[in-house]
Amino acid sequence: MAPWKTTKAFIDACAQKAMLQLHGEGDPTGHGLGFSFIRTSMKGGYIEAVQGPLATSADAMEREKRANGGHAYNVKKQQAMYEEGIREIWEKQKSTLSDPQEHDDNDIAVTEDEDDRFNVHSAPTPAHIDDGTSQISGFTSSSRHAKRAIRITRDVRLADGSTQQRVEVVYDPVVITQYMKRRTEADLELRDIYSSRPTGNADHDRLAGIRIKQELARLEKNKARRQAREQQKELHQRANAPGDAGSPGGAVVSGDKIVTGTTRKCANCGQVGHIKTNKKLCPLLNGTMNTDNGAADHGGFGSYNAPAGTAGSP
Repeated sequence: MAPWKTTKAFIDACAQKAMLQLHGEGDPTGHGLGFSFIRTSMKGGYIEAVQGPLATSADAMEREKRANGGHAYNVKKQQAMYEEGIREIWEKQKSTLSDPQEHDDNDIAVTEDEDDRFNVHSAPTPAHIDDGTSQISGFTSSSRHAKRAIRITRDVRLADGSTQQRVEVVYDPVVITQYMKRRTEADLELRDIYSSRPTGNADHDRLAGIRIKQELARLEKNKARRQAREQQKELHQRANAPGDAGSPGGAVVSGDKIVTGTTRKCANCGQVGHIKTNKKLCPLLNGTMNTDNGAADHGGFGSYNAPAGTAGSP
């Protein structure tokens, strides 16, 4: 209901970029003679506001989908209802302003206070508290009625360093709501979230529910991270498992670097799994294989000993 928001909503509605509620708590007259400049959704929001809660029931939504070819609402139908609502408000204003009959003030129905009408959701009824309860913030006896107030006791530090208590009574519903919200959040921070129980206070229970959902989301996130770490650890352990260096599927770990097996054949020793320049894996280069006819037994082109005998013998 801030003026800059309603003005922006009206400008966007004139440019066909938004829709207004037209009726409801934003109507300054309180009985349908004014426009509510609160923005509503263009995707069926006006139909829902006009038809009420029955428009969002499962049966009503299913009927609308069948009638609109699978869509939740009809754009042309909503636009026609929107234009008809604007015309009706203009007609009511014209009829009221052109009425020559003078009405007595006693015949006019008493309308509710504007602050009470605009702050329906921001001023819920507090939980029952006995009169005389005084903590950091307490309700007066009038706080359970339409016009409520709170008594705030603050410790003020004086110039000489001493403290003095000052009591302030607040009647503004916006300030009361914000103050109680901050106090509830501060109280919840000091309480154990795992021992939270419903208190009957709507604001307190709502904020406690938000904290519980946030804690649950944090635990689920930590669980997902832990499972991901365990999977990575398992994959790393599998990669580090000892294998046959000569087999294609073998793997050898060198420091932090994992060297997987290869199907290439070494030209020095004839084994499969490395090449002749690999000094760490080649048994002829790292000293684990004897060079005396060792390579020939593996089918490579290693050293070859000539047969015994002289050059001239048959």
